[in-house]
Amino acid sequence: MTNVVAAGKTFEELAALFKENPEEFERLRKEVLEEEILKYPEERRARLRAILFNLDTRLRHHGSGIARYNAIVADLLGARVPALSNALKDLGREARKFQKTVDEFRGFVKEVSLPEEKKVV
Repeated sequence: MTNVVAAGKTFEELAALFKENPEEFERLRKEVLEEEILKYPEERRARLRAILFNLDTRLRHHGSGIARYNAIVADLLGARVPALSNALKDLGREARKFQKTVDEFRGFVKEVSLPEEKKVV
């Protein structure tokens, strides 16, 4: 059994439609996206449409197929990799601070002489 992906069509059917009739594929794509947007509360729909418009506008410059895919991946990574890198650097700084505190505590414990336990005879 093949999974239905969107608009009652399987991935294979959508891929074939994209190759055979790109205009119909584009019409169907917009229809499916609008149906998904309508599932959200009214106050969020305008923002979702704006995001979709922005994405469509940027992707229009990349033709279709793999060029569009690469553009999306580059955009996603370009926006998130620096933030992830900064977060990891911050985490590393905090880990070094914590390790320094642990080392200082261990040094303090070694300096403090604890009384020996009294032996019961």
